[in-house]
Amino acid sequence: MNLPRFGDGSLTGMKWLAVVLMIGDHVDWMLCGGELGFHATIGRIVFPMFAWAFAYNLARPGAREQAAFRSVTRLTLLGLAAMPAYVILSGVLPLNIMFTLAAFAAIVAMVERGDTFPAVVTFVVAGAVVDYAWPGLAVCLSLWAAYRYDSRWIVAAGFSLAILEVINGSQWALAALPVIAVASMVRVDLPRAQIAFYAVYPVHLTVLAIAAVL
Repeated sequence: MNLPRFGDGSLTGMKWLAVVLMIGDHVDWMLCGGELGFHATIGRIVFPMFAWAFAYNLARPGAREQAAFRSVTRLTLLGLAAMPAYVILSGVLPLNIMFTLAAFAAIVAMVERGDTFPAVVTFVVAGAVVDYAWPGLAVCLSLWAAYRYDSRWIVAAGFSLAILEVINGSQWALAALPVIAVASMVRVDLPRAQIAFYAVYPVHLTVLAIAAVL
């Protein structure tokens, strides 16, 4: 089974598109109460796009246990940095998406190290408190397994995306699939700008939180 493959530039472009859509989604959800209709529809493709890009990177040759643990640290710090604004806008639970991705990276690191039982425990415990819960973690893990081990895991990824209806209230997450497919066909030369990419999350939430309280 052939999976979408990405050049560095196309993967960066897809992530920045997801960032733009995420900001629009959060404006609608956190400031407008969903009245714009964006959060319930196109905003639902944001998480699958981030999950796909992150899983693809963690499955790259050489991006094994150490890379996953570095990601855990980075994502946890970003999640904590965003928490004050996130609590104002949405409340404490579920924990923001950075913690979802951090839990995914932690599970990957454990699996790579052969620590299956701690990985299962992390999946069960983290899934109870992070955004998108167990279906979200399952999306990430099945995508990673598809690129890391066997492409047939992509079936589980599609199934997990469909299960997100329990959280999203719709099947809009599946609309990410054609966007991801097109992104894999585009060849562009874009700088990674990794620091700016990560900074967007806590910064934009802080701006929204200030707007919400004024």
